[in-house]
Amino acid sequence: MSSINPKENRDVIPGWRSYKKTAQLGELYAMGAKEITLPVFPIAPYIEAWTENKTIAFAGDLLSAAILNGQTTLPEVIDAAQFVIAKSDSPKIVHEIARSIIPSKVDNNNASTDTASKVIEKIEKKEEYSKKLIQLIKKENIRFPYNPIAYCELARCYISLGLSTKACEVMKIALHLAPYSRYVSRCAARLFVHLEEFDLAHRVVAHNPALRQDPWLIASEIAINSSMGRSSRFINVGKSLIESQNYSPFSCSELASAIGTLEMANGSRKKCLKFINQALIQPNDNSLAQAEWLASENNDLQFAFQDYSKLKYKAEAETRYEYFRENYDIAFRHSVDWVDDSPYDKTSVLFSSHIAYAFLKDYQSASRILNIGLVANPSETILLNNLAYVNALNGHIEDAERAMSRISSLPLGSSSDADICYTATNGLIQFRKGQIEEGRKLYLDAITRAKECATDKTLVNKAILNYLREELVAKTCSGTDVLEILTKLDTEQDKEMSRLRDDVLEEIQKQSKTDIINPFKLDI
Repeated sequence: MSSINPKENRDVIPGWRSYKKTAQLGELYAMGAKEITLPVFPIAPYIEAWTENKTIAFAGDLLSAAILNGQTTLPEVIDAAQFVIAKSDSPKIVHEIARSIIPSKVDNNNASTDTASKVIEKIEKKEEYSKKLIQLIKKENIRFPYNPIAYCELARCYISLGLSTKACEVMKIALHLAPYSRYVSRCAARLFVHLEEFDLAHRVVAHNPALRQDPWLIASEIAINSSMGRSSRFINVGKSLIESQNYSPFSCSELASAIGTLEMANGSRKKCLKFINQALIQPNDNSLAQAEWLASENNDLQFAFQDYSKLKYKAEAETRYEYFRENYDIAFRHSVDWVDDSPYDKTSVLFSSHIAYAFLKDYQSASRILNIGLVANPSETILLNNLAYVNALNGHIEDAERAMSRISSLPLGSSSDADICYTATNGLIQFRKGQIEEGRKLYLDAITRAKECATDKTLVNKAILNYLREELVAKTCSGTDVLEILTKLDTEQDKEMSRLRDDVLEEIQKQSKTDIINPFKLDI
């Protein structure tokens, strides 16, 4: 049985994209009328060194210093950026930094016309690309050892390959080199949230000296606290920043979204509307996705959505929008772009594969997406369980058993819900192997435990529906008995349950065309 809950809580945790994409989104410098002046490090020596030694190495040092010190409009900085762009042999990282200061005139619209299969194929190739990029960045770091952006990029490559220890090591170097950088702090926070090191993620943001003056950082601090079940002491500071109107609506979008989400959790729908609508004036992709999630959870909330066709990298928001309107083909296409944007994020992988196998019956695509997620999350038992489930449904029993054996080699977690899903998935595998008695025993065990201790109460009926389907596929029970049980189940609790019910009804219809029926009396 698959394990995913698309309705689980969502917080406005900062995204983690490449430096290039972050620059394209305008999140590097966006603030507003109020400027933040912090003692990062003096930039004059870098300007002097560049003026005397006009080489790529000195240009790269100046550009990094200028970005971290917020002085990217100085003539010498512009000159250095133009110099780097003009050089065909400029290192990739340095070239991207220069482009963030002098953007290309080419429209970087992220809308893709590729099919979902082609995008999945492109993502699968990223593993090899990340390995090559690691070697490239390491080589460049010999020439530019004090570039924190390069270390952030290196950490992102490492985490995409599941190398969490190495990712942490280089991210800590970036934090040491640029403790005041919003970009570095938010990247580091997202890394540590991904690794479920929430206290460390919070510490990174909370210790940034710019926190009280930067709405992006306060948004992250509030969201991380919320994900830990704690209240932030900076909520009122955040509200004051929004009310001051010293910052652009774009710069306050995540902050307003984080506060609006808290207001909803506290039962204040009116205040929630106020802050979410503020966030939607000029949202980034994160705050737009948060609004879509809140709207799907609360049908009576009427947010002031506008035309966001020009907003880049909004695949998660589009996925959620189409999914909750049951446009599954379109939702899946957007979900693949979401995985492409953040393949290390298990939420994107779970959501995309869920749409593929549960609603489109595209087991092959679901398997490919889950395998992509397992590159960055090799020990994630939920992904392994779902991979086994999908492969069993697709008739690939050996692959299903291989995934389950990987789970058995990992430390057991404390989640009873996860254990219930593993047991049911093993039941499915046994049924598909023809081991009916063993499969039945496992399913009934999963159902019993779901009734007794599942925190997600939908697991009871999902386990029952999966079990009924397998009895029918194996032709070991009567359709009449199954229909009798179906009438007693509430199958409208969520979309997946409704689809499982339809699968059971489809198997009953198939059964009427055959005489091979074992009148086994179901007793659940």
